[in-house]
Amino acid sequence: MPNWKIWKKTPQSEQHSALPGRTATAGEPIIPDGTPRPSAPPAPDRVATLKRRREGILFDVEQSELANQPENPWRERIELLTQTINDIRREREDLENLPRIERPVPANQLVTIDRVVWEDPASVEFSIANEPFRYESEVDWAERGTYVTRNELELRAGDASKFAPAEWPEEERQAFLERLNEALFIFATDLRNLAENGGVLPAEVSLADLISPCPVCGDWRLWGGFCPTCAERDRRRKALEDEIAARLQEINAEEEERARIAERLPIALRRLADVETELRSFGAAD
Repeated sequence: MPNWKIWKKTPQSEQHSALPGRTATAGEPIIPDGTPRPSAPPAPDRVATLKRRREGILFDVEQSELANQPENPWRERIELLTQTINDIRREREDLENLPRIERPVPANQLVTIDRVVWEDPASVEFSIANEPFRYESEVDWAERGTYVTRNELELRAGDASKFAPAEWPEEERQAFLERLNEALFIFATDLRNLAENGGVLPAEVSLADLISPCPVCGDWRLWGGFCPTCAERDRRRKALEDEIAARLQEINAEEEERARIAERLPIALRRLADVETELRSFGAAD
């Protein structure tokens, strides 16, 4: 007779225990058993990256907190720039309050225009009292004889020193002669330009028209109303104004940078908290 063995059906509860790690029979959903499982250790590179990021964020937090303080580097730089502006403004005020220059006035003399040829080589001839002056220009020629450029006029004859009184102090005589020579060159150039453009040459000219005290600063004013001293003061005044404007721009830039860094504090603190949380999850918060 066959040795048959009747096996008992295993209860469902025992089937669960017979299969380690399973919480359901075949065909049923797996229900987590709630047993904690060890997490994988964090990658060293990730921890190092987080720590470097934390250092950078801590620097941002420090800068933002500093920018929110009443005393901070941006305010200090603004104060220095403000002092510089005040110094420049005082210099500009001194420029406006310069004392009037007193110049002696030479005896007036009649100026006679004798000849004006504007074509190159140009020639301009005139006389002050009995002293003749002649200005001429030279022409540069290319290899084939083609006209290239027109040169400036150069003094060929005439002595301006005769119109600086000998009784004047030497310093005054030299200042007068320097300005008179400039005035004579401007006058001769103006005559050539007038002739070239078909203009009418001045009929009545005197030494006082060529050089005389400036009504603004008192220094010598030249033919055509040009005053070198006023021109230099205008140049200096413009340079001071430009410097003030540049310093004001720097002040605005400093304040904008301070405000921008100060406004980043909430964002920096949130970023820091996120990094700290991730580091704690790896057990590397220190």
